[in-house]
Amino acid sequence: RVIGLDAEWPSPQQGSAAGHWPTAARQQPGKVATIQLGTAKTGFVFHISALGGVPAALKAILESSDWVKVGVSVKGDATRIKNDWGVTVASCEELKVLAQSKDLGITSFSLQSLAMRLLHEYLPKGDAVRRSNWAAPSLNVQQQHYAAADAVASKRVYDALKQDPVPAAPAGMSSEISAAD
Repeated sequence: RVIGLDAEWPSPQQGSAAGHWPTAARQQPGKVATIQLGTAKTGFVFHISALGGVPAALKAILESSDWVKVGVSVKGDATRIKNDWGVTVASCEELKVLAQSKDLGITSFSLQSLAMRLLHEYLPKGDAVRRSNWAAPSLNVQQQHYAAADAVASKRVYDALKQDPVPAAPAGMSSEISAAD
């Protein structure tokens, strides 16, 4: 069993563009605020900062070695989850490492680049939502969609990387994709 995993947390730069935060809140990164899981069709966003902790069912999935968690920088997310919430995320597989073992003809291995190359789909990564306040009492619709899309894309990219051969590049695609992380 494989599931996409991603996490969001406040960083010193988040919120500053939109003016959502008081100055003191921008000084250091905050705790993981959301944990996202994704199947190939559905994203699940757990707003753990609003819940006050990691729900038992989510903790069981994260700690289970029966579920392989995939994502770009998924091990970094797992480390943040452990440090911030005391939950050890088991069985993580880095999409970047898997992608680098394939001849994809790209040099950027961001989730956005991998989604474009393998799924032929654009994954929006706008600064406004990236810099929004993930620790707010509630998430807005844009945050929910952004968070869910990353987890779903992680699972779908993994599935594409496991195909033999991997899906062909879109027609007219150059050999290098430049995309913001």
